[in-house]
Amino acid sequence: MMTGTKQVHQEQNKYQLSDDKCAYCVYLQKVYNIHMRYRTPNPIVRKRYGRLLIKEDLGMSLTPSGKQRRVCRVLCKCGKEKIVRLQNLKDGTTKSCGCILEEHLATGKSRLKHRDSRTDFYRRWAGIKSRALRKSNVLKKLYKSYERLNIGISEDWKDYETFKSDMHKSYIQHVKKHGVRQTTIDRIDTLGDYCKENCRWATYKQQANNKTNNVNR
Repeated sequence: MMTGTKQVHQEQNKYQLSDDKCAYCVYLQKVYNIHMRYRTPNPIVRKRYGRLLIKEDLGMSLTPSGKQRRVCRVLCKCGKEKIVRLQNLKDGTTKSCGCILEEHLATGKSRLKHRDSRTDFYRRWAGIKSRALRKSNVLKKLYKSYERLNIGISEDWKDYETFKSDMHKSYIQHVKKHGVRQTTIDRIDTLGDYCKENCRWATYKQQANNKTNNVNR
């Protein structure tokens, strides 16, 4: 009776080729090649966002903060290749390899007047503006009380530079004392608009005590 080990060797020899390649492995490689030839194309490849054309989906990548983000290799209209996050393409954060900014700087048409768009202070202003103007239906639903009370933003504060000149100094002072996480914009009169006279920097506790539904006010 044939032992188990000899039987295994005989089974392996049936698939052994003269050049020491396993016939089954060759078969699998052929199947894989056919699959790659006729597979369904990746839906994001060949899509264009701004000046960038997606050439290859590189899958998930680990960020320094430990989060998984999908990245792609893209080709810009100027001919340069770049690796970017897919989400940045979709939300419009990345529109080129950097050539748009270079062109604007060269012609003096740069719209980046302040270069603060990635700062926490700028995001506070952007948040105020989106809440007060409520341009989309989603924002209107989120801020029903704003809609009902007709809370808005002063014409001056619709311009970031004006908001910065009014509030940046006090923002820095509050951050030094309480930290960034405990620095929030608060309307002194909760029924009033966002404007210089009606706004201050406050902690979450101070802001909670200043709500319209606070019975201890």
